Amino acid sequence: MSREREEDRLEFVDRLPRSIEPERDLWPEIAAELRTRRARPSRFPTLRLSAPLLAAAALAVVVVSSTVTAVLLRRDATTVLDRPRPSSAVLTIEAQYAGAVEQLTAGLEARRASLDPHAVAVVEENLRIIDEAIREARVALGDDPENPDLGRMLQSAYANKLDLLKRATRLEEVET
Repeated sequence: MSREREEDRLEFVDRLPRSIEPERDLWPEIAAELRTRRARPSRFPTLRLSAPLLAAAALAVVVVSSTVTAVLLRRDATTVLDRPRPSSAVLTIEAQYAGAVEQLTAGLEARRASLDPHAVAVVEENLRIIDEAIREARVALGDDPENPDLGRMLQSAYANKLDLLKRATRLEEVET
């Protein structure tokens, strides 16, 4: 668009009035139409229910909702009984590694004084990172115990910890 045409349009817009008053007040006609609509019978009949009919309808709603709830809870209870308990996956994985991790950790502690302090610091930092991964996997498994990927992640973290401890216990002693 050319600059002159743009300026012409801006001038035209500037000349437009800021507000426009209606030719006549429309509210009295609107109010009158609303009054006549209220006075006219509706095309749809008004449903008037008696107290006993309303009580029966309320009872029907209670019975239907209770039945649906009972069926859903029974189905969920059966499904839950078929699944392992949420913590069982974590407990099983930890049981597989607990003894070996404990034994290797004790072996590393017994040799700590004779190992290179820098190597011990690196091992400890890596163990801290692995332990954090284990904590995060345990929390995630608590939230989603049926997720097989989370179980594999926890198992992998324990396997990494076990491998690191095995390698650390084979570190050469520092000659003094």
